[in-house]
Amino acid sequence: MKKKIINILLICLGIVAALLAVPVTGRAFDAYNLPFFNSLGLIHGSSLALYPLYTAAFYYLFRALIHLIQYILLKKERCGSGANCFSKCAVISLFLSSFGFIIPFLGAGGIIAGHYARRTCKKIPGTGGAGLAAAGIALGYSTFLMYAFAVMAVFYISR
Repeated sequence: MKKKIINILLICLGIVAALLAVPVTGRAFDAYNLPFFNSLGLIHGSSLALYPLYTAAFYYLFRALIHLIQYILLKKERCGSGANCFSKCAVISLFLSSFGFIIPFLGAGGIIAGHYARRTCKKIPGTGGAGLAAAGIALGYSTFLMYAFAVMAVFYISR
C-alpha cells in the first residue's frame, strides 16, 4: 500500500514537473530558432509527445532520487556480498538524458553512463538500477534523434 501511494505521488509530481518543463524547453527552442516547438508548446502537436515523455522522465528521475536518498541513508557499502546496492551511474544516466532535451549533447553522457551502469548491474549480482539505466539510454538516444532531426530540418528549410 505504501509503495502504491509513493508511486501515485511520484506520477503527480512528474506531471507537475512536465507542465513546468515544457515551456522552458520551448524557450530554449525559441533561443536557437528551431522550427518545431515554440514557447507555448503548441506547434505540430509536439506537446502531445513531450508531456508524456517529460512526465515519464521526471517520474523516473524522482524515483531514482528516492532510491539514491535511501541508499545514502542506509549506507550500503559493498555489492555482491548478498547486500543490495544501487548503481549511481544509472541515476546519473537518467539525469543527464532528461536534461539532454534542454541542453544539447548531455544525452550522449546519459547514453555512456547508462551503458556502463547496465554492464555493472549484469556483472555484480544484487546491484539495482538496470531499469533506470535502460530509461536513461532510451531518453539519451531520443534526445540524439530529436537534435539530429532538428539539424536536418534547419538545413532543409535554409536551402
